[in-house]
Formats: sequence, C-alpha cells, structure tokens
Amino acid sequence: MDGDNSDHDNNDGETHSEQRMATRRAKYHRLRSEQIQQLEAVFRDCPYPNEKLRKDLSERLGMSAQQVKFWFQNKRTFNKRARCSGGRPKIVG
Repeated sequence: MDGDNSDHDNNDGETHSEQRMATRRAKYHRLRSEQIQQLEAVFRDCPYPNEKLRKDLSERLGMSAQQVKFWFQNKRTFNKRARCSGGRPKIVG
C-alpha cells in the first residue's frame, strides 16, 4: 500500500482529510449589531477595501482581518445575487 494517501483511515476511524477539516473549522461567531452597522457603512463607500482598511476595521471592531475580509466577500456575493434575482433571494430546490 501507498503511505502517501491522505484518506486512509487512522486508528480512530476518521480519515486524515476529515481531521484536517475539523481542526481548521473555527467556532461560528455571530456579529453584534454595532459591528454590522459599521461594516455596512464602510461597504456603502468602499465595497472593495484594501488590506490596510480591513486591518483598521478589524482592530476597531474586535474581529480578525480574515473575518472582515470574508464579511465583505459574502456581502458582495449577496448583493450580486439580489440584483440578479430582482431583489428577491433565490430559492433553491
């Protein structure tokens, strides 16, 4: 057998890829309304903030720079989908 295959079961019955996913996934954290209000205010002026602005926002709002980055990505995607569907959220099913 090949020792390089990362999906072989280990002693616990989990694959290595399942273990990596479990260790990478952080606990979900809901944003406070004040954080959302400030993020949306910045988004209206600048939907594509640079790294410096994201870092500044993260420090002011008590978030990581990566959380701020993902919030902006998700907000842009949500707005794009809302425009494409005429302002109504898409129903998948």
